[in-house]
Amino acid sequence: LQRGWMGGIFFIVIIESYIYFKKYGISKKMISYFLIIILILILLLPYLYTFRHGIRTSFGNLTIDQLFNILQVTVTLENQSYIDYLVRHIKSLFGRFQLLSGVYLMFENMETLIRLKEEGEFDSVFSAGVPQLLIYKFFQLEYIGLDKYSIHIILGTNNDSGGYSTHLGWIGRIIAEPKMIILYFLYSISLVFLVVFVTKHIGGKYLFFVSWFITLVYLLHGWIFSYIAYLMGLIVFFIILKGFNILKYKDREYD
Repeated sequence: LQRGWMGGIFFIVIIESYIYFKKYGISKKMISYFLIIILILILLLPYLYTFRHGIRTSFGNLTIDQLFNILQVTVTLENQSYIDYLVRHIKSLFGRFQLLSGVYLMFENMETLIRLKEEGEFDSVFSAGVPQLLIYKFFQLEYIGLDKYSIHIILGTNNDSGGYSTHLGWIGRIIAEPKMIILYFLYSISLVFLVVFVTKHIGGKYLFFVSWFITLVYLLHGWIFSYIAYLMGLIVFFIILKGFNILKYKDREYD
């Protein structure tokens, strides 16, 4: 809830909009409502981003008092100009939907990244994911992924990234490990196959759309953490669904 709420809301809006338009079609009235909602959200961007920054800064240690302080700072916008904040965050919003500049900088610094990876400055792309992160946490191992480390390259500094990270898309993840491209390709194909496989066995009218939408985001935006988390969610849901089916089958046998 502290780290992924913007991406989660984005997913829900896209998926629910698709389902709504699929059921009821597109009308001028609905388009008007949709544009009004978008306009309201854009006008609220300074407050949403300020609140988001406060929540992320308190990641893992959020208390009630801190939450009230974050809300107070959000309302006052840190005593900054609303217009300046609005322009800055509109630029930031558009930056979330493009990857070329980051990938270009990675290509520019490819030799440096390869050397730093060999020196162990950051972990392999295969370490990204909730199960892998749990292993690092459990054994109290140091972990820094390419998404986080790439901030040093983009900002041109060796200082701490301040909790920031960037997403480089599928191609951006293999720039630092070009020798692993075949393995990473097979790894990615396996993840997509598992998502499609479990989706098919769960069924549902719109679940394939959800899975392919999130797969597209994974391949373009590089949100591999979210993709693996989605796969884990599918597997857990499938197990629960099978459990209910077994219980229903036993009930019918009993009857």
